Formats: sequence, C-alpha cells, structure tokens
Amino acid sequence: AGTLTDKAEIEIGEGNEKAVWHYTYAQQSGLSVMESGEAMTVAMESGTETDLNAALPSDLFDGSEEKPLTLNAPAAHVTFDAQAVQSIASQANGKDVQIVISETEEESIKTVQITLQAGEQNVFDESSASGTATITVPYQVTEGYCPVVNLVFVKAGETQKMPVKVTGYDEYSVTFVVPHFSTYEISEAPGVKVTFMDGTEVVKEITIPQ
Repeated sequence: AGTLTDKAEIEIGEGNEKAVWHYTYAQQSGLSVMESGEAMTVAMESGTETDLNAALPSDLFDGSEEKPLTLNAPAAHVTFDAQAVQSIASQANGKDVQIVISETEEESIKTVQITLQAGEQNVFDESSASGTATITVPYQVTEGYCPVVNLVFVKAGETQKMPVKVTGYDEYSVTFVVPHFSTYEISEAPGVKVTFMDGTEVVKEITIPQ
C-alpha cells in the first residue's frame, strides 16, 4: 500500500456524470481508482469470488473527500456512504486500511464475514462504525424465492440473528445495507411475485401472521 501514483486526466460522460480523474495505483496492488464529482470507485483485481484480503492506500481515507467510496472486487461490491468514509478516515489517521472478506456457502446458505482494519484497530465494526455500507455479493436466488439476510452474533453465549435490509437482488447477486461490518448469513425463503404499477416485478418473502 502507500500512496496513489500516475494521475492522468480523462473525460467520460457529461456534467456530474463526468469522471475527471483516473488514478493508477502501484501495479502490484492491482488497484485503479475512478473519481467523479459525486463518488469514487476502486476496481480491485485481487482476490477470488469468495475471498479478499487487500490493503487500501491511505490516500483513499485521508479525510479530504466527502463523497461515497465503492470497492469493486470479485468477492463483493462495497459502497461506504460519505459519513462512513469520514469516520474511517478519522480513525485510520493516515494508516493504510486492510479489508478482509471471507465467504462460504453450504446448502444455499452463504456466510459472509467482513472486517476493516487500520493497523490492528477495527475501523468499521459495531463499536466504531458511523454511516452505512451497501454490500453486493454473488448469490444465486432460486426462481420463486427471495433472499433473506441476517446479522449473526453471539450474545450471552448463544448465537443469535437479526434481520438486515435487502435493497435489491437478481438471479445472481444480493444487495443489502449494514451499519457496520460483521458476519452475515444469506439464505432464501419462498416468495410471492409483486407487480408494481410501472410493470416491474419483484419476489417478496411471504409473511405468515403469528
């Protein structure tokens, strides 16, 4: 890790959609950064579809950018909102940030573990996080079913689960929003197809009254 290098100006799109800078960070890191007036996106070549362990240069969290930051890797797409970016920057205090993602799947249940550290300090866990992160992970949803995401944690020696908001999904991926990184479990439940007035359709989980 370290600092971003080889800054080159490019123009893509118009107005607020125009990407005004493209950074290529040290070749061995496999990172490239696209920055527009509204957001910053980091393309990461490292890792696999189930694992990522990568160092992010301190420049990405220097506190000067009040805009969302998206990390695109084979294992997941993660978008920190502007508040989260500022919070991480204040805690990292100029240090490089390490993101680790581990995914396992068994019998249509995927477990996703994510950590973000600066040195040995967690900078986006339950006790330190501010803002939110939107996560998209590969997951094959069965036709007629919908995804269910739960936060998995241990309390008083017992494993417990808490529902997490799913904001979107398709046949191959699931997107959900979290207030901090932890362990998340993705499964699927029988659903019912809902058709909206504009003709779009989505499968919603069937809720059975207690």
